[in-house]
Order: sequence, then structure tokens, then C-alpha cells
Amino acid sequence: MAQIDDLTQLQRARERTLALLADIPDELLMQPPSSIMSPLAWDLAHVGNYEELWILQRVAGLAPTNEQYDDMYDAFRHE
Repeated sequence: MAQIDDLTQLQRARERTLALLADIPDELLMQPPSSIMSPLAWDLAHVGNYEELWILQRVAGLAPTNEQYDDMYDAFRHE
């Protein structure tokens, strides 16, 4: 039963995150807010990728959805 609760919590967190960004126009999501920050769209994708990496790949042992994403959203490898 705990797994269902965990899944529900993750789904609710994702819904809240998307709701916070819902009123922001796409062009603003794609623009970095400053020269030292990533665009919000990148951050959102980074969070989703790391949820997959930690939960689906590391915990559940599933294969990556797309191995390119693991490299693309690795903040330690890319500025």
C-alpha cells in the first residue's frame, strides 16, 4: 500500500509543479531569467529526468526512456 501512496504523492507533486507554470507563456519558459540560470523548461525537464533516473532506473531497475536525456540533463556534465 505504501507504493500507491508514494506514487500518488509523486503525481500530486508533478501536478502542483505544472500548475505553478501553467500561466507562464511558452516563450518565457524557454528564456533563461539571467545569464547564470537555466530556462524554467530545462529545470522542469531536469526534475522529470532525475525522477526517472532515481526512481525508475535505480530503484525499480528499469531501462532509461531515452539515454540521451540522462546525459542532456546531467548538470554536473553540462553548464
